[in-house]
Amino acid sequence: MNRPMVPLAKCVEGAIVTYHRLRRWARQEIHPYHLLSTTAGRAFLCSAFLWLGLVSYCSRSYARDPTSAFFNPDRGYERIYSLHRQHQAETFVQAANTTPVGLPTDGDSSKGRSGKSPNMCIGVATVERPTEQYIRPAFGSLIEGLSSEDRNQLHTIVLIAHTDPQQHPGYREPWLAKLSDQVLLYDSAQKEQFDDLKKMEEEKDYRRKAIFDYTYLLNKCVDT
Repeated sequence: MNRPMVPLAKCVEGAIVTYHRLRRWARQEIHPYHLLSTTAGRAFLCSAFLWLGLVSYCSRSYARDPTSAFFNPDRGYERIYSLHRQHQAETFVQAANTTPVGLPTDGDSSKGRSGKSPNMCIGVATVERPTEQYIRPAFGSLIEGLSSEDRNQLHTIVLIAHTDPQQHPGYREPWLAKLSDQVLLYDSAQKEQFDDLKKMEEEKDYRRKAIFDYTYLLNKCVDT
C-alpha cells in the first residue's frame, strides 16, 4: 500500500534538496553549476528557461491586444496603421490638388458620374482649425482606395461651416470640388437662420452651431 508513495516521496525530497541548494547558492556557498548535478535541479532550470521564453514570446506577440494580460499601452496605442492611412489620404488629396484636369487616369477613387442614384450619402462638416486642417486626411481616407463602382454608390457632401467660406483655407483648394460631389455653403439657409449663424459664430456658441450644421447636412443628404 505504501509503494505508490515512493515516487512522490522522492520528488518531494528532490524539491527540498533543490530548495536548500538554491539557498546555499544565494549565500554564495555553492557554484550554480551544482544545480545540474541533480534531476530536480535540471528540471527546475529547464522549467525556468521555458517560462522565461514563453513570457518573452507573449510580451512581444500580444503587446497590442487589449484583452491580453501582456497588453502594453506604450506599444498598443502606437499609430501604426493610422499614420499609414493618413499618408495615403494626404497623397491622394495632394494628387487632386496638383492635377490640372480631374484626377490621374489610374485613380479609381475619382468622383463617379454614373448617373445612378447613390446608395449612401456621407456628409462632412468642417471649420477652420488654428493649426492643422483635419478635413484633408479625413475626407481623403473616406474615398482613397475605392473602386469606381464603390465610389459611384456614394454621394459626398462637404459643408464649409462658416458664414464667410473664405475663412476656411480648404475652400480655396482645388481638391475640394474635384473629390467631393457637393460643396455645401450656407447660401441656401434662410435669412433668419443665416443671421442666427452669424450670432453663434460671434458668441462662440459651438454647441448650438454644431447641432445646426449636422441637421443642415442631414437634410441635404435626404434630398439627394
